[in-house]
Amino acid sequence: MRKTLFGLVASLILAAPLALVSSAALAAGVGDVSSAMRYGASAPLGSIITNLSGDDDSTDSFQAAFAVNFFGTVYGGLCVTTNGGIFLTEDTDGSGGAADGDWTNESCSNDYDMDLENLALDADAPMIAAMGNDQDLSACYSNTDDGFGVPCEMYYGTTTVDGRDAYAVTWYRVQQYEDSNDRALSNTFQIVIIKAAGWNGTTNWDFDIEFNFGQVKDVEDADGYDVNDPDDECDNAETNCRWAIGWADYSAGPPETADVYELFPNTPSAQLADGGVASLTSNSLNSAVAGRYSFGQRGGVTSGFSVPVLDGSAAGLNSSSSSSSSPELGVPGIYLAVAGPVGRSVMDSPVYYGSDRVAASSTYLLTVTAVPRASVTPLTLAEGELPLDGSLAAMVRLPVLAPGTYNVRMEGQHRNGSTLQLTSVITVGAAREFTSIGPNIPVIK
Repeated sequence: MRKTLFGLVASLILAAPLALVSSAALAAGVGDVSSAMRYGASAPLGSIITNLSGDDDSTDSFQAAFAVNFFGTVYGGLCVTTNGGIFLTEDTDGSGGAADGDWTNESCSNDYDMDLENLALDADAPMIAAMGNDQDLSACYSNTDDGFGVPCEMYYGTTTVDGRDAYAVTWYRVQQYEDSNDRALSNTFQIVIIKAAGWNGTTNWDFDIEFNFGQVKDVEDADGYDVNDPDDECDNAETNCRWAIGWADYSAGPPETADVYELFPNTPSAQLADGGVASLTSNSLNSAVAGRYSFGQRGGVTSGFSVPVLDGSAAGLNSSSSSSSSPELGVPGIYLAVAGPVGRSVMDSPVYYGSDRVAASSTYLLTVTAVPRASVTPLTLAEGELPLDGSLAAMVRLPVLAPGTYNVRMEGQHRNGSTLQLTSVITVGAAREFTSIGPNIPVIK
């Protein structure tokens, strides 16, 4: 995915990455590399899960804020494990109610160093993992408040995302098993469950998920599962090790089966650390925020999932080094990002667009136009009036496009009166997939 901010400074065209977040989301945990984490104004969301404090290889169960339909079964409770994942527990009467106390904890596991399939099979339960390896909440030198949160703790809390109810499980500055790695290193990540726009507590219980990564620094030694033996730990962190990240269904059978959606099955865990082109905090999926990987379920069926292309293209889109609560920082301009990769179906592919402090209350227009245009009328994907602060962050999905070449164009007005345009030239193949996604071409009028 390419995302380019286009603004004006001293009459020069600038191309710089930027993502926009609300002021509440600009709070950053200590050491966070990205701003993908969803936090409260001054601390991690919710409260510390006290039953897990100081534990290694432990689980805790409690009621979820709302129920979800996960692979066709409605779940109203949570079982969380220190080892980077959660299990959804079932409403036994099938009502889907998260407040009636009829959820159970028959299946929950503290297993680790396996792929998602084996984690689900060993637990006899569907599994969601943000970093399925040997996290250890007893590994910190000191579990004292760092001014934002308490290191080596897990938090649970509720929030809203784009006006929709959500809850988050956060692993804050946790470390892997202390006998393996440098105890000065830590990882911060979370799972956010979000009601879909059409969520209904009696018919569908649809939801979206975010895997958010604030920092990933603890990747030393043999932590994770062996790609050549996915039900066992790895023995070579540079090449063989993988982390279980994604979700998997479970069916009791016989035979037992697991429907698996692994986000990073082909990438060694060492390459997911901060600072590399493949780092978790420098890439994204279905999001304009670096470090955020999002997809969902509709009617119990996974939607929007793909294995991300880890090319570092999201690096700096939303980082603690480039974001600030001050409205005076940054370059005013517009941005556009056509989400690939090449080979992906064009239909329903996201296009991220927006602006940062351009002309207040001016209009914006996002279109797709066939090339050569001839007499074809541009298709309007989005249009509207910018809020008073001139900032916008939005996403729209592409329609079905016939094979050919198209201009995807974002247009807005700079606060100095100039009209700004960003155009990405895309080509669509015979199977209606992306065959190329060009860089943004800026124009000032």
